[in-house]
Amino acid sequence: MEDLEVAEPWATLAHAREIVGIHGAGLSNLGFSTHADRGEEPRFRLVELFSPGFSSTCFRDYAAELHGRWVGVRGRITPDVLRDLDINDLPRAHENS
Repeated sequence: MEDLEVAEPWATLAHAREIVGIHGAGLSNLGFSTHADRGEEPRFRLVELFSPGFSSTCFRDYAAELHGRWVGVRGRITPDVLRDLDINDLPRAHENS
């Protein structure tokens, strides 16, 4: 999204029904979705990609507020990532790995 002109991300995500994107501020443009609520059907579906050691729920919460459906996908969690996340309480130690 950072390489697009200002209006392009808005227009792209305003009309998208299925989005796959790396976690980042560009996903905030989901708020411009023009799709109306369709009862039980989501306005859009978002697959958010994360690095193995990063966890965040901000776009899960955002998608829920916008009546979208969200799923997060992370890379393989190795023993050292698991150790830092669960034992050493370092939730962002591997966020850029």
